[in-house]
Amino acid sequence: MRAVKWFILLIALWLITISSTIWHYGTKDNAAPADCIIVLGAAVQGNEPTPVFAERIRHAVNLYQRGLAEKIIFTGGKGEGNAHSESSVARTFAQRLGIPDTAIYSEENSHTTQQNLAEAAALMRLHGLHSAIVVSDPLHLKRAMWMAQDAGIKAVSSPTPSSMYRSLATQLPFLVREVYFIHHYAFKGLLVSMHRRMADPIHQRIDQPGDDEGDVDTHHPRQFPVSRGRTGNALPHPDAHERFQQLNTGNGDN
Repeated sequence: MRAVKWFILLIALWLITISSTIWHYGTKDNAAPADCIIVLGAAVQGNEPTPVFAERIRHAVNLYQRGLAEKIIFTGGKGEGNAHSESSVARTFAQRLGIPDTAIYSEENSHTTQQNLAEAAALMRLHGLHSAIVVSDPLHLKRAMWMAQDAGIKAVSSPTPSSMYRSLATQLPFLVREVYFIHHYAFKGLLVSMHRRMADPIHQRIDQPGDDEGDVDTHHPRQFPVSRGRTGNALPHPDAHERFQQLNTGNGDN
């Protein structure tokens, strides 16, 4: 019984530590000059962004107008039942705020945060962009930056200063969801890594007459699964997160 109590205590301390890390990470604005700004998708209402998405777009526009980047990448495909993609709505909204169309890139294939970043990485490679500022809600950014790093994006984070998730009643569910999804992402990555290790054959080179080096284990380079976006560029294979619909939140795991 005592062991069970210690186990529960350790789990509680772990969850508190992760929650605190996610919370404090979102309080820091690390915006610095970069090649582009990546705006993570969120829900739309008809041809308008929801308040949460609108705040992300406005923040990206502000960073652009401050001269921190010359390009903005909007991400997000069509949500279930929507006539317009998240990125197309964001593009139109940003243009109304004074952003020229030539400064905007967008993709319409993604439905999760990981897919947002994989598609953004493909656009960056296509257009020769090497660094980015990732924009999203504060509590979303810890996981998003982990995914950006895994997608090969050199990035810094910049949370929306005027997030719609202001009260404890709205922030707490968002935080709980992020704690769940960050563990889901870590566990999924561990399983994928274990599967690759088990599936990767070890080819032993057999001694040939006159070979003085003896037996040497050689590994063929691992072939990571890829998908392809609209541009045809190879993308890191997106994690198959189930869509998680919430009011004002478009991506399945935003």
